[in-house]
Formats: sequence, C-alpha cells, structure tokens
Amino acid sequence: MSETRYEIPKGLEISGMTGEVEGSLIISGHVRDAKIRANSVVITENGSLTRSEVRVGGFVLQGKMSDTKTFAKTFVAAAGSVCQDATIGMQGYVGVAIDEKARLEGDVIFNVTNDSLGDVSPAAPVAEAPVRAAPAAQVKPSSSPHPTKKAEPEEEAIKVGGEG
Repeated sequence: MSETRYEIPKGLEISGMTGEVEGSLIISGHVRDAKIRANSVVITENGSLTRSEVRVGGFVLQGKMSDTKTFAKTFVAAAGSVCQDATIGMQGYVGVAIDEKARLEGDVIFNVTNDSLGDVSPAAPVAEAPVRAAPAAQVKPSSSPHPTKKAEPEEEAIKVGGEG
C-alpha cells in the first residue's frame, strides 16, 4: 500500500494555506504564509516555501525555502537547494543530511529539542540525496541557580551562516 501524495503543481501560487495532510505533500509551486502538518514534505527544484511553519516526519528541500520554521524528524537539503533565514527544529542529533552543493544563506539555525512533533508518523524515503555525517553536537550541563527547582529542557542551537 503506497502513501497518498498531494501535489501543488509548478506555476501555482498559494498564500495563507493552513492544513494537515495524511501522506506526502509535494510542492512544485510557490507557497507562502502557510502552516502545514504532514508525514513528509518535498520542495522540488521548481518549488519554494516562504514565511511558513511546517511540522513533518521528513522534510526534503530540493528548491528554495526562506523565513520558515521547520520541525522534522529528518531533514535533507539536496544539491542546488537554497535554505535562507530558517529555523529547523529536530528531535535528536541524527536525521540531517545536507549536500555539499546545497546553499545555506543568512541565519540558518538547527535546534535540537526534546519537544515532540505530535502525531507525525515516520516518513517513508521520498528522495535520494548524498548523505554526509554531521558533526556530533555536545550537550551542555544545566547551570540552574535553583537545584531544587526542575530545570526546563534546554534547546541547543547550531547556527550556520550569517554574522556571528
């Protein structure tokens, strides 16, 4: 049984989209100001996603993404893709593949958090991209001034690009 695929075709522009897809969402057109929840999202070479929030099991970027917050179990940026001024929230330290020919521009931040993505199922493989191992991040010990108080889970940000 194959997963249901929904496509936003090349040439179609959508603004203000909000919704949940049970399956894969393939974006070949242009989407902005959206809130999307799906098993997986693929932004094709012709597609773009701007000023949006996406919660998915798997996210594959082959086109362009800017000013977007993505919460995913896996994130792939393929060769030729452009990710600009984005925040990518990950549930763990694994599941990120960025091709050496992908472009990360402006402030691209990867946050590792313990927050659950909710009811997002693991994504089926939706694209093949060369995979390079990411450096392992170090977890910082809590420096809470109140040892009896339960500390909030810390987020660790890895900033790529931009001015530091």
